[in-house]
Amino acid sequence: KNDLLTRTKMFERNIDIRGMRANEAEELLEKHLDEAVLVGVKEFQILHGKGYGTLKQVVKKTLQWHPNVEEFYYEHVERGGEGITIVRMK
Repeated sequence: KNDLLTRTKMFERNIDIRGMRANEAEELLEKHLDEAVLVGVKEFQILHGKGYGTLKQVVKKTLQWHPNVEEFYYEHVERGGEGITIVRMK
């Protein structure tokens, strides 16, 4: 129980995957989603940047297929727009 409390406190609610390769980003995101389920976090953000959209596509593909993702959408334009995805868990 104490370990879970520590993990909950340590859970990163904003992850930055800019500059990662697609496979690295996908692996990190899958681990992060599993950790979110484990610690009961209902919302977090992924900073992927706008760029060419490669990371944005990796994020979208990974989130679409994860069974515990309720919904995901881009941040408001004034707070980063399409460079940031907000994830809501079930």
